[in-house]
Amino acid sequence: MHIYGGLDLGGATNNVLLFGNAPNVLAQRNGTNPQTQKWANTWTSGTNNEYGKAEWASNVFRMGTEKGSGGGTARDYALITDNTVRGVFDAAGGFSLGATKLAVNDGGLGGNTTTASASAPGAAGGKIEWRCGTNAGTIKIVAYGGTSSTGVTVLDNIGASVTGC
Repeated sequence: MHIYGGLDLGGATNNVLLFGNAPNVLAQRNGTNPQTQKWANTWTSGTNNEYGKAEWASNVFRMGTEKGSGGGTARDYALITDNTVRGVFDAAGGFSLGATKLAVNDGGLGGNTTTASASAPGAAGGKIEWRCGTNAGTIKIVAYGGTSSTGVTVLDNIGASVTGC
């Protein structure tokens, strides 16, 4: 089947218009009206569902997940490369990044403990590592700056019963 021009889905009042803008380019547009694309994870009704979506809202491009007002579960949103999860926005509003689980949630920054890397971040940067503290079951925060591979302990013996420390 060949369609020339645009494909109108939904009739006069609920239009979704699809166009071939250029070779291998599919566009969804309808004048100056912002567009939304959704992919269902579950769907029972118009109010009981779960979607992944990409949309324009108030001149901001947004991607994420949503649940229906009458049912469904808030879901995490993952960023992947090479089919491997690299970062996760969790349904509660937190964010974790990478295999070491650098996490930002509820106004705090956290991470898993690491072994001493003794590697410099480079002339234009710095890094912070969470390591097992001097006392058993605690952590310490070690900072590196510039080309120095020598870490400076910022805080030591934080907390108690830290797994693996």
